[in-house]
Amino acid sequence: MKKFAFTLAEVLITLGIIGVVASMTLPAIIQKNNEKTTVSKLKKVYSVLQQAQLNIINEYGTFDNLVTSNTQTGIDENGENILDYTNTELLRNLFAKELKVIKSCEAGQNCLGKTVYLLSGNVHGEYKDPTLILADGTKLFFGWTYACSQTSVCAEVGVAFPGANKNRYTLGKDIFYFHIYSKKIIPAGKTSGKLADDSCNIKADGHNCAAWVLFNENMDYIHCDDLEWGRKTKCNQK
Repeated sequence: MKKFAFTLAEVLITLGIIGVVASMTLPAIIQKNNEKTTVSKLKKVYSVLQQAQLNIINEYGTFDNLVTSNTQTGIDENGENILDYTNTELLRNLFAKELKVIKSCEAGQNCLGKTVYLLSGNVHGEYKDPTLILADGTKLFFGWTYACSQTSVCAEVGVAFPGANKNRYTLGKDIFYFHIYSKKIIPAGKTSGKLADDSCNIKADGHNCAAWVLFNENMDYIHCDDLEWGRKTKCNQK
């Protein structure tokens, strides 16, 4: 009975084809898995922030009575505003008491340690806001605060996750924002209309992507620019 076997050349050709296919598909699979991990991380940190705010309210009262507006104290040699971060640092310290913090950074320090980029790819600069580094590596940076009421925004907190790129953070990929109100925290971004109209788009800055990620559980806005709340929530959806 005659037996058949692959020649060495045939084996090498087959392995080469498998290698090419893997090199084409593996990066996309890895990226999709990273995006799912980011969704899970954002859900977790949102829950942590909500519980922290609730604890602060129970001890000190609602945020409209705790937070006042930052003030501008002058102009530096580069023409940039010199800001008084006293109120922002107060806000950071309130949250620090409720979180597992391994390091606290003052205003003026680049505690993120990386350059920040917009989702469009343009350089955004360095963030030097009062920052907390949590035990899992997540960084919370507290921005401008406002004199607020029961229904208006009191402050903004940004969340930066340790990203795959060691040299940069990108809004909408590694950095997400939340708005702090008197009695609640909500993710930045609208929950209706076209996503391209809300600064969460590969052609925009990526500032308002948190709401989309939390409610739709994906980051497809990185891959297509025609997503819309309630109509098209995934790139492959017709």
